[in-house]
Amino acid sequence: MATQTKKYGDKMNWDLSAMYSGSEDPKLTKDLKALQVAAANIELKHKGKLAKYNAKQLRSFFIDNDKFTDKLYRLDAFSELAVSRNSADQQALVLSQKLKLAIADLSSHFIFIDIELAKHPKLKELEKSKELAPFNIYIENILKFKKHLLKHDQEDIINKLSVTARDGWDKLGEQNFSKATQLFRGKLLTKEQLFNLVRSEDRQTRKDAANAYSELLNKNIDLNVHIYNMLLLNKFQEDKLRKYNYPEESRHLANGVTESSVDLMVELAKQNVGDVQRFYRIKRKLLKLKDLYYYDRLAEVSLKNAKVQKYNYSEAVEMVQQSFLGFDPEFASIFLDLVNSNRIDAEVRKGKRGGGFCMYMPKDIKPYILVNFFGSPRDIQTLAHEAGHAIHDTLATKKLPLSVAHPPLSLAEVSSIFGEMIMFESLLKKAKTREQKIVLLVERLDDILATIFRQIAYYIFEKKAHNQLREKGALTEVQLKEYWQEAQKATYGDSVKVDDDFGNWWSYISHFYSSPFYVYAYSMANLLVFAIYKKYKDGDPNFVEKYKSFLALGGTKTTSEAVQQFGFDLEDPNFWKQGFAVVTDLIDQLEALC
Repeated sequence: MATQTKKYGDKMNWDLSAMYSGSEDPKLTKDLKALQVAAANIELKHKGKLAKYNAKQLRSFFIDNDKFTDKLYRLDAFSELAVSRNSADQQALVLSQKLKLAIADLSSHFIFIDIELAKHPKLKELEKSKELAPFNIYIENILKFKKHLLKHDQEDIINKLSVTARDGWDKLGEQNFSKATQLFRGKLLTKEQLFNLVRSEDRQTRKDAANAYSELLNKNIDLNVHIYNMLLLNKFQEDKLRKYNYPEESRHLANGVTESSVDLMVELAKQNVGDVQRFYRIKRKLLKLKDLYYYDRLAEVSLKNAKVQKYNYSEAVEMVQQSFLGFDPEFASIFLDLVNSNRIDAEVRKGKRGGGFCMYMPKDIKPYILVNFFGSPRDIQTLAHEAGHAIHDTLATKKLPLSVAHPPLSLAEVSSIFGEMIMFESLLKKAKTREQKIVLLVERLDDILATIFRQIAYYIFEKKAHNQLREKGALTEVQLKEYWQEAQKATYGDSVKVDDDFGNWWSYISHFYSSPFYVYAYSMANLLVFAIYKKYKDGDPNFVEKYKSFLALGGTKTTSEAVQQFGFDLEDPNFWKQGFAVVTDLIDQLEALC
């Protein structure tokens, strides 16, 4: 595939020049100054008047605000991307800190908006106004969060202190982890490189890699326990001020879901952990092990006639593009355009942020994707996952203003997981032997169980940590280990041995620091995708156009409202059972092949 290597092999790094030439581009300073003027003008023009505006006047205000948001977003996005690709880039780090402080100052000009709108005597009436479409969701959110808003001075203080409080602690942990390395068999490896080795076919390699990974986490555990305590305490203090009744309430409101629907999902997951344990017992037999340890969970299964193939980046691009083309030509076109315009950073290197993400952008700039590509089929599915996000963003920003284009977390993961499903089906169809199908099913189930059940275990850990801090004060390393192990053992039962070396692995989950209770959105989105994908496989008429219309809703609907397009009700146990039934079916398929 030499032609493919030539075609895509040099397209593994970002080109950020669509925004700025670099972290010292004079245009950055010029744009920041222009934003400071624009923010002051918006405040001068609208402050003290919003509570009296009619629908037409509010629409004009929202348009002004959205133009500002668009310009601010590209500044902030450039800074985040520059640090993500190289945490040792001092110019990027200086710019990032400068922008964080500037954004806090800029945001102070807009604190009046929610406070004044919340006092509007006709707010409920405005929520249904056709003239305000698609900004109605903004009004709906004001109504939801109205009782949690503080006085202007209080909001301003929280906003300004966030740079040195919540955001500052989170950034410290992220930068520390990005630069962290650990000696492994004579070589200094990054966190991502070590984690990749935990999936090795060779058990001694993955055991040694897991031990090295634990050592890396343990070296940083005092700092991370302190950071996590500071973030837990910060959230507790703010929640008290805003009169939230429980730690995850603000996340549920932001996602547009009820506490009862999330609790229902979690309860049904607990009832279905038998499937998790059944899968790992099957995997233990396939690996020919007496016991399956935590470092064996993600091991690649190697069978005769089914050796795990490694792919180069060009092959991966071709495979994702072809799988999307089989679903919808526009999906394939959007993805290939990202590749050709160097919007995907796939290279593995020291200092680069771990994991993967898709950075949403203003509509005149394509999204940016970060992955760490090692060449496995799982990496190809990760590429399809992040490409699904980019497709969602592209379709949503076609017609929607930036401020309402991005969906809540519980919907944002639907497009990405759907992209994975398309890619998985394509890989499974190409499998020529029973063994190849087994390997693919094991790998897919590894990811599904991680996305549904493991994320729910994370959610249970988070709830315990937040509640315990609120009841008993700062948490110790020992306590956090205990909560983590407790949640893991409840999921794995006796199918996976979870020993003390696994105790500090909670500390590498970035969402615990940056986005409390983000994790359950993965579970929710995966189960939703299974229900949607079943409609697709069952031949639902005009499914592709219906699905694209669903993505094009962006953030204009809550999760509960958006899923009604497919006839789903998050409060109905039968909806969730559909998703868990798909997991059961896949494990049944694997068991039958074994």
